[in-house]
Amino acid sequence: MSSSFRSDSDYTVDIEELLQIGTMCRERLELDIKSLVEARAEDKKYIQKLERELSNCSQEIEHLQDQLNLRNIEELENKEMEIENSSLCVDQLEESISSIALESQCEIESMRIDLMALEQRCFEAKKFQEEAAHEKVMMDRLIEEFEIQFQEAQKMISCLEEENRELRGRLGTSESGASIPYQKVEENLGHWLENKYSSQAAFQSSCSKRESKLPASKQMSTCEEVLGPLLSKLAVVAASDEDLKAAMEKMLCQIHKSELLVKQLKEELIEEKCKAKEEAEDLTQEMAELRYQTRDMLEQECKRRACIEQASLQRIAELEAQLRKEQKKSFIAVRHFREAQKLAESRSMEVHRLQNVLEGLMVYPQTNEVCTCGDCLIFRSTSIGCLSQEPVEPQVSELDSAGHDILSRKAIAWHPEEIHGS
Repeated sequence: MSSSFRSDSDYTVDIEELLQIGTMCRERLELDIKSLVEARAEDKKYIQKLERELSNCSQEIEHLQDQLNLRNIEELENKEMEIENSSLCVDQLEESISSIALESQCEIESMRIDLMALEQRCFEAKKFQEEAAHEKVMMDRLIEEFEIQFQEAQKMISCLEEENRELRGRLGTSESGASIPYQKVEENLGHWLENKYSSQAAFQSSCSKRESKLPASKQMSTCEEVLGPLLSKLAVVAASDEDLKAAMEKMLCQIHKSELLVKQLKEELIEEKCKAKEEAEDLTQEMAELRYQTRDMLEQECKRRACIEQASLQRIAELEAQLRKEQKKSFIAVRHFREAQKLAESRSMEVHRLQNVLEGLMVYPQTNEVCTCGDCLIFRSTSIGCLSQEPVEPQVSELDSAGHDILSRKAIAWHPEEIHGS
């Protein structure tokens, strides 16, 4: 009895416990159902919110893609323009370098021609100097010859002066010796002429007195006999005296001519010396001026060449630096172009991936699948995990397994930081 009562009591206790457990399970099930309904409603709201955000993101992505495409097109056009400009600049730089090279070559040729002209002038100056030295030697020889001739003329003048003195002495002695007979002859000749005139007058006045005049004729004949040789001697002496006078005059003329010649030679010698001295001074001055001009021209030419070479080197360095800058700009433009292409490709891939995600969300129905983290809901078709974990396969609950089919698809990873970063 007691055992049956105990068994009944145990049974009732078990029933009560079972009822309590059933009520608790029912309450818990109701709570779970309510929580699931609320979670489903929240999931629907969240899904709708995500759909709106996804549509907004798709619109923003399309807008950004359009802007990116436009910007990429503009950048590509700008890079193409920069590349064309850089190529044009490179061509212009090459043309300018070639023109500068041609100008420098022309300047070098002109400098070479000027140098050849200077060498020719220097050669002509040396030749002129040699000719001047030769002429100077000739002038020295002529001066020596003139000096020798002058010395010979002086010797001749001294000899002629000695001969002149001797001839003058002889002339003086001859004049002193001939003066005495000249006086006697003149006295006798005077007396004879007087007697002759008186005898002629007496002979004309009286012809009858011939006898008385015979001794006078005899006297005249004797006078003629005496005067004949005297007159002949006197004529010889006069002729010799005239010859001596002519010789003296001739010698005087020769002496005068020689003196004039000596004076002329002296004047010519002095003039030639002055001319030679002036020519030598002029020649030395011209040579000094020519040497100074040549040195100055060479210095100026060297300075001009140095300036031209420095300017050419500076211009070439500037052109090379500009060319390197243009090449660097073109390289940078090409690199930016490639980076823009890579960025456009990556963004196009990202947009394509987002479009695939959007298509998956729009095509498949929604379920109350829960992520492994237990805090967020995921779609049936695509399991989008929470942002803090890697994407996982969806887990199907026992409550919804009877009413829906399970679709096993690959989870799509969502990386919003890439979108915000881009």
